[in-house]
Amino acid sequence: MGVRVFDTARIGGGFPDLVACHGGRVYLFEVKMPGCGLTEAEKEFHQVYDGYVSIVYSVEDALIELGLMT
Repeated sequence: MGVRVFDTARIGGGFPDLVACHGGRVYLFEVKMPGCGLTEAEKEFHQVYDGYVSIVYSVEDALIELGLMT
């Protein structure tokens, strides 16, 4: 599908779990189980980050965010 994905879950400090590159754009994804919320560090990151960041619950959610699935 032409998407490069980097696992950044070990960075910590609220940084999202995945970095995806597609079509010249960078997407940050926080991966959560349904019903789970953001940690305080994740909330802070979402508030201060100026770029694209999204919470996803499945591969399908991420593909929709990337515009590769409807």
